[in-house]
Amino acid sequence: MNTLTLKSMIIIVAISLGISLSARAQDVIVFNDGSIEQAKIMEVGDDVIKYKKWNNQDGPTFSTDKRKILSINYQDGTKENFVNQPMQNVNHQQSSHRAKSTAYVQKSDGGFSIHIGGAFPLGDFGDINMETEYGFSYPNNWVLDGNGKSGGASSGFNIGLKGKIALPVNGLGIIISGDFIYNGLKSDIKDCLEELEYDKYPKYFNIPVMVGVNYKYDINNKFGVWGEAALGANIRMITEMHYQYSDDGYSEEETIKYNTGVSFAMQIGAGVMLNEKFSLGLHYYGLGSSKIKGKYTVTEDDETYSENFTLKRLSTNMFMLRLGLHF
Repeated sequence: MNTLTLKSMIIIVAISLGISLSARAQDVIVFNDGSIEQAKIMEVGDDVIKYKKWNNQDGPTFSTDKRKILSINYQDGTKENFVNQPMQNVNHQQSSHRAKSTAYVQKSDGGFSIHIGGAFPLGDFGDINMETEYGFSYPNNWVLDGNGKSGGASSGFNIGLKGKIALPVNGLGIIISGDFIYNGLKSDIKDCLEELEYDKYPKYFNIPVMVGVNYKYDINNKFGVWGEAALGANIRMITEMHYQYSDDGYSEEETIKYNTGVSFAMQIGAGVMLNEKFSLGLHYYGLGSSKIKGKYTVTEDDETYSENFTLKRLSTNMFMLRLGLHF
């Protein structure tokens, strides 16, 4: 009886050991959803795991996304864990990717841009005042006269920088901009002043710095529309006028220098965006109205006379058509 019992125990232990060794002779893949695959691992790559089914090792090699696997229990007893997102998140990302391939998602964008374009004077800034209350005036009074109505400015150019800080609302942002705007004199006035031997005449430099808001709506990933408005201050500089004449021992020199002025500034604009890289916009710039101040100096022979002057206000308004490059 004891011999039979001992033999039975030996048989049971042998069978258990065989089963244990058989279980350890295979790899076990545990998936995120809790399912298990008995397999023989062929390769563990960066993105996929290749394996053969344990019960068909002469059959095909299967590949599965590494993100779908929780762990692998190898036949030598070691275990490898994979840190992955839950499958529902993976499926959600795949669905989102499919959605993005068919529809454009509006971005909340920031960054900065440079722009360049034309500056076209409006109203008094571009006018020529050829008459005064005393009748016809000389060409040197056609611009920046005592009435302060005439700028005589010609079309010029603008170059500037703009930064945009994105807000939580998609497409909306705060903008900070700075521009350099140049306008010369109309050719009619320049020709007349040169005939009168003026070798220098006014040129206008305006430097507005403003803060505002910009909203961009993307129709698709190639085309969008935008609008903006901003307020700030403008620094206005006007170059001097100079005249010199001499004949038969008589000499005369006249210089008019203009002070730098500061005024209120605003702008509104709208345009289109192409490929999220280029923009084309039309802007109205109102650079305020300020008095023209300066100093008049005239020298006749050896006598010099100078006087400070203050003219009436000149309004500086213009349209801008400009092209932007966005980063």
